[in-house]
Amino acid sequence: MKVENILDAVGAINDEAVQDAKAYKRVRYNKAVKWGAMAACAGLIITATALTLPGILREPSGGPSIPGGIVTPGEHPEGVDPVIESMAVYPATEDIRDVLDATIESVDENTAYGIPGLGNHLPADLPAGYHFGKASLYETTMKNGTKYHLLRVTYTTGNDEITTAPANDDGRVAVADPSLFGSSFVVLIMDHEPRTNKPIYSFKDLREYLETKDDNGIFHFAYEDVYIGVSPDDLSAEEILDVVNSIP
Repeated sequence: MKVENILDAVGAINDEAVQDAKAYKRVRYNKAVKWGAMAACAGLIITATALTLPGILREPSGGPSIPGGIVTPGEHPEGVDPVIESMAVYPATEDIRDVLDATIESVDENTAYGIPGLGNHLPADLPAGYHFGKASLYETTMKNGTKYHLLRVTYTTGNDEITTAPANDDGRVAVADPSLFGSSFVVLIMDHEPRTNKPIYSFKDLREYLETKDDNGIFHFAYEDVYIGVSPDDLSAEEILDVVNSIP
């Protein structure tokens, strides 16, 4: 596996850490706790980077929280590269042992919307204040030659990149600057049925689900020839419906 693919994987884990830090910040506004969450985020990045050094980490990384790429803590099939395992996207009918390779490629907005079969299902309308943040294309190749893809796009109201404050004179590690965090939500477009323990809804059942759900966790629905996942963060039910209804 190429080094740039490992770095892309670190970026994806990095992105998930941002989401977790923002969610934690909304629950607890205590300044010390907020900066503690950012320090934990930095720790995750350092841990993920260590995966590039063979022999240092023996346990597999949890990887990005994406359908198909779920790694159960403490479980790691013998002979499977843990980094590939953390990036792989495939349906429940496949087995990680049959994965030949897995890559993540960062793409810009024009490229994301232009990916045949995936990008054409991204939303055309966004809630007020939101704009394209970043996108990644996951590709998994099975040993029989079958390929599976997932397009992950983050929409944000702020700067979605992690930045760091200047290091102190005493050499302490800088932490992420929370002043540039904004609200965000994530859309996943898959060419296969995702591996998830949650229900996969039909498009017509989404309104009823959104009007009765009591959390902002990720949900999935089938749409034409793809499966779509939405991690709504702090969007309202009506905002989510507007986004979903704008999907071509």
